[in-house]
Amino acid sequence: MPLKFSIIAALAATSLIASGPVYTADGVVNAASNLPGPIAPGMLVSIYGQGLSFITHALTPQDIHAGILPILFAGAGVSVSIGFPGRNTGYSGYLYYVSPTQINVLIPNSLPPGPVDLSVGLNGLYGPAVHLTLAAAAPALFQVDGFYGIATQPDGMVLTKDAPAHPGDIVVVYATGLGLADKNLPDGHPAEAAFVLQRISSFRVRINGVQLDPKNVYYAGVTPGFAGLYQVNLKLPDDVGNDPEIRIGFDDAMSPEHILLHVGPAPPQL
Repeated sequence: MPLKFSIIAALAATSLIASGPVYTADGVVNAASNLPGPIAPGMLVSIYGQGLSFITHALTPQDIHAGILPILFAGAGVSVSIGFPGRNTGYSGYLYYVSPTQINVLIPNSLPPGPVDLSVGLNGLYGPAVHLTLAAAAPALFQVDGFYGIATQPDGMVLTKDAPAHPGDIVVVYATGLGLADKNLPDGHPAEAAFVLQRISSFRVRINGVQLDPKNVYYAGVTPGFAGLYQVNLKLPDDVGNDPEIRIGFDDAMSPEHILLHVGPAPPQL
């Protein structure tokens, strides 16, 4: 690149950082569905924009101190604040990933439902406060490619087109935004054990639009060792068809439609 244009590019980048991070409410999305909308306590959120960080950095074990996820990465300059409209107090989001165009952040568990403002700071210079709704739950399934949910067999084998589940199998699906667990998990702490959802009595799984018998939902709660990641262990119906749609959540908040599971026909009887 000619020197003249290198200088122009550098000045443009400096100007962008000097004006603060750039993003909108539509760029604050559920990290699993990549869709805007309500957020929830303990949910993983992605923020898309420009001038969000000085560096690109993903969470490593060295970033976790005293068992708590970081609210700052060394050299990144990034902070995420979630607070209440009209108040000066707020909560810090816990960082999983930062780059100049994307941040992945964990929403604190202790935030109560209602309207909130989210702001991204870069070395103390904050971008706009975007207005969001904090709901009790905002479920979404993590996806492989926008069509199929990430799911495994109980032994951890990932379901694929070439290695699908079968009718009657037990599978594990992964999500975020399912709300609080029945144990009060401290903000920013990965779950040290399996804890079911606080609203487990009203939790639903729908396969091809039909509610799964609750007795076939073996577990719905946080994934041990993680913060913001949830799992649902369930038994597929014996009459399930190939690649069924799956939705999880509650009567007032279900995961998005049209997410499928890799399920093939029953193996032939020998």
